[in-house]
Amino acid sequence: MQIPDTLLAQRLSSVYWIMGGPCGGKTTQAEALCQKHSMLHYNADQQMPKHKELANPVDHPALCRPFEGWERYFGQPIEEYRAWLKAANDEAFGMVMLDLVGLAFQQKVIYEGHTSVELVCRVADKRNAIYLSPTEDVVRRDYLGRRDHRDMVELIRTLPKAEEICEKLLLMAIMGNREGEARARELGIPVIRRTAGSGTTELSAQIESQFGLAVEH
Repeated sequence: MQIPDTLLAQRLSSVYWIMGGPCGGKTTQAEALCQKHSMLHYNADQQMPKHKELANPVDHPALCRPFEGWERYFGQPIEEYRAWLKAANDEAFGMVMLDLVGLAFQQKVIYEGHTSVELVCRVADKRNAIYLSPTEDVVRRDYLGRRDHRDMVELIRTLPKAEEICEKLLLMAIMGNREGEARARELGIPVIRRTAGSGTTELSAQIESQFGLAVEH
């Protein structure tokens, strides 16, 4: 059974989509806007463990892919690593849709996540979508020091070629963001750049203007 994208778009008309690469400010902005405008915050990354439990190898091979230890996991070539991450996020999108259809039935929802821009554009009103794009210097400044990456970085420090792995992760984040920003522009999704000098309030005002939320209190 397939559900038409047009029907999903109707059901998800009250969802506002904040996309972007790591260090773009998605979580900070989603939390601030939800608090200010009494909206529900849906963090796709935080739902991934639940979605992996629901996954099966036939329909979700990337989500169910086994790994032979952390050295193999972090040691895979960049393009292989990036392809797997994209496939896993794409496979989880159907489960994300199920979550959002239920949540958005009677309330406005802010979605934040790494889902590909192409998939979001199939079900989102482009007026309700933005792509937050951090500059390379912001990624290099913030990525490895993020609180949600602390355990990962500590683990990497115990592995051979730890510095090489850290540089690989930085390059993956930078490359992924460049491609995502380019694709967002191609598909008509507004892009908001986060530079080293960008303030939280400034970014929030730009997002509110795009989403038509500035007049709400």
